[in-house]
Amino acid sequence: VSNSDEEGSNQDVPLPAPVGGPKTLKINIDLLLLSLSSEQRRELQREAEAGLRRCLALDPGDGRTYVVLGKLLLQQRRLEEARTLYSHGVNMTGA
Repeated sequence: VSNSDEEGSNQDVPLPAPVGGPKTLKINIDLLLLSLSSEQRRELQREAEAGLRRCLALDPGDGRTYVVLGKLLLQQRRLEEARTLYSHGVNMTGA
């Protein structure tokens, strides 16, 4: 993700470390998200949701995807959608 300010200079926003690399602290991720514009945050959320839905299509029995997608929906105040997703997740995973 790249941030551009009014003066045209580019600031590269660091992304979390890949799986298996050093763990990024949650506070640093929160601070990163706060530094993004609302449109950049919405775009990241759309991309995350699309990726998570692809994961569900590939393996509907993996409960972790339901949890992460449900949390994303809750952050967006899409409560009924999250509730339905969690219910579907319970049925699919037998949890």
